[in-house]
Amino acid sequence: MSIRYYAKISGTGMYVPDKILTNFDLEKMVDTTDEWIKTRTGMSERHLAADDQAASDLAYEATKEAEEDELPLTFGIESILFLYYLSYQGVLTD
Repeated sequence: MSIRYYAKISGTGMYVPDKILTNFDLEKMVDTTDEWIKTRTGMSERHLAADDQAASDLAYEATKEAEEDELPLTFGIESILFLYYLSYQGVLTD
């Protein structure tokens, strides 16, 4: 006899820090352009965590949003899947 396990995603959430650093901000700091950065990385802005914000703080905010999104559960939340994506690509200079 096989045992079947059932799981479902009942809510999702995401959170990004408030502080945004644009390519135009970077133009003021280093010798680069928005076009140069976009061509090589595809990025036009990035969100920066505050010095006192850890990845777990960001996850906490995303979890609060997921709880608001979920359908009422009889048994509550059994597990939380935490995914972290950091988009840094190697950039070749001319």
